[in-house]
Amino acid sequence: MRILVIKGSDGEGVLALIERGDDGVLAVVRQAGQSGQAMGERRAERMAGVLDDLLLVQGWEIGSLGLIAAVTGPGSFTGLRATLALAQGIALGTGAALQGVAANAALRRCAGDGPDLAPLWCVGMARRDRVFLERDAAQGPEAFMMDVLPLPDRPIRLAGDASLAVAARIRSAGGVAVPSGVERPDVWTIAAVALDQHEGRLPSRVALPLYVDPPEAKRPAAGLRPSPL
Repeated sequence: MRILVIKGSDGEGVLALIERGDDGVLAVVRQAGQSGQAMGERRAERMAGVLDDLLLVQGWEIGSLGLIAAVTGPGSFTGLRATLALAQGIALGTGAALQGVAANAALRRCAGDGPDLAPLWCVGMARRDRVFLERDAAQGPEAFMMDVLPLPDRPIRLAGDASLAVAARIRSAGGVAVPSGVERPDVWTIAAVALDQHEGRLPSRVALPLYVDPPEAKRPAAGLRPSPL
């Protein structure tokens, strides 16, 4: 199976072509963004062109993709909209299966999460000195100002790109928090989570953006109309 990973939740814009061999092993064959080749400015918006280049260099037809793994957030509003729209369009045009992958689900798999380990909090940078915090996978992420973060009642581990800042905040308040060293999920893990969802080992997830904050755009007040051109 040929798998396409699309990630724009942190504004970085990451694409990866991954192939599962007959032995079930996943291999990353091409990648753009993060540890792969640079994607330049306006990365999420440029993904369609970058994908064409990746497919051409690899010698794959877009119709040969069997599964698309699209990260659903939380994260950048523009990045999520751009990348998930691209993923949905490719799936519709090619018939490839499409799975949304929560960024924190992939983070937890990368960092390790289980009863024998200290609890893992997933923490991601948001706008205006705020963070997205997921204390429990079943509860989902919440948004907090950095100066009013909840404090753990036991030692915890942290994963996500806000790990260092959150660890410093918790320690300054007398808590114990240790960064796991995992700031972003790798593309291999994102593909593995999507494959488990696709094949029924995990619940399937639609590729729709996971918004924690309400939209900033407001409807016009009653009675107001746009000015004439």
